[in-house]
Amino acid sequence: MPMPTHQNEVLDLLLEHGQDHARTILIKERQKELAPLYHLVVPDEQDVLVPCRWSNDFEKEVTVSIVKSIAREKGAVAVLFMTEAWMSIQTPEEHKRQAGWMRPSLDPKRIEAVIIAVSDGNEMRMVTLEMKRGPTGRVTDLVRDAKIDSNNGSVMSWMVDGIIPPKTIN
Repeated sequence: MPMPTHQNEVLDLLLEHGQDHARTILIKERQKELAPLYHLVVPDEQDVLVPCRWSNDFEKEVTVSIVKSIAREKGAVAVLFMTEAWMSIQTPEEHKRQAGWMRPSLDPKRIEAVIIAVSDGNEMRMVTLEMKRGPTGRVTDLVRDAKIDSNNGSVMSWMVDGIIPPKTIN
């Protein structure tokens, strides 16, 4: 990826690339799923793409550890992580009634989404695209949900946090 002059531009460009990739895979190519993917931005070298597969949380943790090692070895300056996910959106009243957070896989009102998170070590941003399916079950549209995007507050993801070490400002 060509390096823009400002780090904010890098994150903006990564978010655009992530959305384009999701639309290409799920809508244009009509693939059944979007495989989880890390994209590490490496200055003066070719970027590193790390496609992922896991079947449980332990395997996710191992994957994140491996990606952190690759990022440090290559001197990556930014990361994009994208994956399909189930999401629960609860009102404060629903959260109180349930006495806490419900894992999205257990929520009967869950939605399918593509989550795209980017970070430069100091800032993390996220875009959420709700997956709309047609009668055949294929994804027909990806709808950005600005209420969930990081533009409306802070965002955290243990699968992205720490991949790129924070930069110290002198």
